[in-house]
Amino acid sequence: MSTPEKIHCLNINKKRLNDLLAQKNKDMEIVTGVLVDTAKDAALINHAALEDALRLGDDEAKRLTQDLVNSTNEMVKSSASLAAENIFSNELVSKLVEKSNGTIVQHMTRVYLNGIAFLSYYNNLVSTSSAIQKLRISFSSKYRAFYHALLPHVDPEDLNLERVFYGGMRAIPPELYFKWAVGFLVHDIGKASAVEYHEGEAKYDRHIVIDHVKQGFKSIMNKTNYPMEASLITGYHHEYYGNSAGYGYFRAYLHEYKKQNPTAKLDYCITYDLEPILDYHALAYFPAKVLEIIDVYDSVTDPHRVYRKAMTPEEALSMMREEFVVNHQKLDAILFDIFAMFIREQEKQKSKKSA
Repeated sequence: MSTPEKIHCLNINKKRLNDLLAQKNKDMEIVTGVLVDTAKDAALINHAALEDALRLGDDEAKRLTQDLVNSTNEMVKSSASLAAENIFSNELVSKLVEKSNGTIVQHMTRVYLNGIAFLSYYNNLVSTSSAIQKLRISFSSKYRAFYHALLPHVDPEDLNLERVFYGGMRAIPPELYFKWAVGFLVHDIGKASAVEYHEGEAKYDRHIVIDHVKQGFKSIMNKTNYPMEASLITGYHHEYYGNSAGYGYFRAYLHEYKKQNPTAKLDYCITYDLEPILDYHALAYFPAKVLEIIDVYDSVTDPHRVYRKAMTPEEALSMMREEFVVNHQKLDAILFDIFAMFIREQEKQKSKKSA
């Protein structure tokens, strides 16, 4: 497809989504199919566009991708708005898995749809329930030790939700929600430069795996006009709170920052906003920590992975808690618990439908 054809496809899909948004009585099977198909198209189009852009200079690449970026942003707004209306009334991810063949684009699509559904669930939880107050009550006994290990210089008595979440735990405003949704969609775009490895059965090569984050970060930053938020999500979604198994640009930037500022201390764990992560006041960027969880979950539950048997949702959650939260502080403890609630609610709704 030419660039105008790619843009036309995105615009047609935006119209399909907007037509569904305007309907009062929606057919959930149609909604599911359109959400899956339009997200898959957008992931595939962006994946292909970046392959073309990588061959060009930065300025030329940005000119080439500008209209495509704009069309993707607009389509994502429609897609995310429609998905937010139907978090549990359809089975987005399970429907997509039925159509999957294990490719990068399928993974990007599943992560995108699961990501925006989770953000909607998270917003609803913190806005309409007593979830934050319950976290405050249980923080000392359930979470303090986890976060003190991440912020050992902070007096344990001073550790609370305001030290974990910079500015306090809160709902995500629409402007950030849509920017983060774009980041979820393109998060693995860096695999375009080594697609044969990532979709083949080659032996695990950590250098190639790490390189996809670097390529994705630099490509989105230098070759497109996607928002900074999307670049950071792409570059920071395997950091794992500095664990040796993780990788990404933030730890490299932080290492250089500490060399120049040896007495500097990071006093917060997670930030919703750009400034605290860019100024090294926080250890992690909220949407990247969310994406880490969803990325791991999708990897271990994907039935098309050739090198391991897919886990059930409950098996995946149990393994992730043990290996990524309890034994190793890779995923965020609070966000993981909320994600586990989200997945179990999804499974509960599926059970009701099949009963």
